[in-house]
Amino acid sequence: VTLTPVLAASLLAANPRNRDKSTKNYGTVLRAIERGEWKLNGEAIKVTADGVLLDGQHRCMAVVDSGISIETFLIEGLPADTQDTMDTGKARSLSDVLQIHGEVNANGLAALIRKFRVKEQSGLAVAAGTNSGGTFFTIRELLDWLAANPWVREYVAPGKAVSRSFPMSGSTAGFLMRVLDEIDRDDSEFFWARLADGIDLSGTHPIYALRKALNSFEESVKGERNQRYLAAITVKAWNAYRAGDEVSLLRVRTGGAKPEAFPEPR
Repeated sequence: VTLTPVLAASLLAANPRNRDKSTKNYGTVLRAIERGEWKLNGEAIKVTADGVLLDGQHRCMAVVDSGISIETFLIEGLPADTQDTMDTGKARSLSDVLQIHGEVNANGLAALIRKFRVKEQSGLAVAAGTNSGGTFFTIRELLDWLAANPWVREYVAPGKAVSRSFPMSGSTAGFLMRVLDEIDRDDSEFFWARLADGIDLSGTHPIYALRKALNSFEESVKGERNQRYLAAITVKAWNAYRAGDEVSLLRVRTGGAKPEAFPEPR
């Protein structure tokens, strides 16, 4: 059928027992429809014999909100208890698709792709601590970005190597590597090499201070807020290194009356 906004609204009106709206799922479907990426892929909207919507509420919501009609399958006449068996499988993620395409380290590559898209959409400070930034990208959109930016693959393995020595995630490290490379590739290579081995660093060298700060965190540091903090002190160390400053202690004030803004790498 052609699922028009009018038809979608009528289906939603007979939707008394669907699960709560998933902001992520809805956002992704809406973006796909608005970008013209929606495909007739075999997934169907499912309705009972008495007209109750069992599956497809996010598609219907997105069609109503976008005002754009889509082609989809509509299955009617289902017993009401069939809803218990719907959506029990795992949704296919970007990393799943990348693995199908033969990409090495698909999980790490997927995380990096998302970070760089968030940076383009919301800026460095947001991307430093999250892989979504509150924006939902379609898989087709992210695959297109990869095709246009194949260099991102070069940062997966080096980022993962950093994560084996420090609590920084591989995607955070790989992301920052690229950001610093774009400022000065030679300085960036020295920065990350000395972070890894600590060779010939004085006690007040910014990279030495960064090694000390990173090693002070537990190995199990997780969460977007912590990764953003680790990214911030890394940028602080980079700026001090580039300026030739001596540093004995690295920290970022995240709370209080005057929290620090995320540092801009120079």
